[in-house]
Amino acid sequence: MDFVEIKDLIVFAHHGVFQQEKELGQKFVVSVRLYLDMESAVRNDDVHKSVHYGEAALEITKFLQAENYNLIETAAGRLAEFLLMSYPTVKKVQIRLAKPWAPVGLPLNEVAINLSRGWQPALVALGSNMGDRAAHIESALAAMDENPAIRLLATSKLTETAPYGVTDQDDFLNGAIYIETILSPHTLLAFLQQLENESGRERTRHWGPRTLDLDLIYYSDLILHSDKLTLPHPEMQKRDFVLEPICEITPNYVDPRYGLPVSELLVKLKEKAK
Repeated sequence: MDFVEIKDLIVFAHHGVFQQEKELGQKFVVSVRLYLDMESAVRNDDVHKSVHYGEAALEITKFLQAENYNLIETAAGRLAEFLLMSYPTVKKVQIRLAKPWAPVGLPLNEVAINLSRGWQPALVALGSNMGDRAAHIESALAAMDENPAIRLLATSKLTETAPYGVTDQDDFLNGAIYIETILSPHTLLAFLQQLENESGRERTRHWGPRTLDLDLIYYSDLILHSDKLTLPHPEMQKRDFVLEPICEITPNYVDPRYGLPVSELLVKLKEKAK
């Protein structure tokens, strides 16, 4: 992918663990790559269709001087988030943040960290079967839309479905959304669970009634198994009420476990149910 590069920008700032670093400040050297599609800028010879590197360099300087961090890892990570949210056409950033005057008491040229961050696609299943079901879902969508670290790309229609697993409860409204996010999988999960809690959800019964259910189904092509999160969602290929709304908005999304688009997973599920 094309990128704009700002190399070895010198910024005087006050990041560091030691008090003298916070008080006296020191030199930092930052290099940034901003990845984006430059086709429109090339064809139109228009800087507004690219990233104005002069303005970007100034914004980087102002950002690194606006707040002090103990760690250059934190400074670089927050800078990456700032750039991704400030420039809508930028898909990914790479940052190298160097500290030439690091107080380590040894002869060295510099210490530095390198990190990469970008917008990642994700799919979230929506559900509710308590109270004003549509209102619970709409409230969650509004909260996601207000989060600058999340972009709503597509929303399926909501469909009435029978309960799954535990059947002695009211029917659900189900749907799905396709998003881009700069949140990590676990941070995104925590945000979704926060929205569930704010809706009044109580986790007293597995597969029981709920005011709001937000399941992270896919995060890019990541396969993950941790104590708190499994990706892709381990049950999704068994659930037509998950697959159908996903297929409505992004039928060609490829499941990284099977190498198949979700539309084919839905076909297989329906054939199995015959």
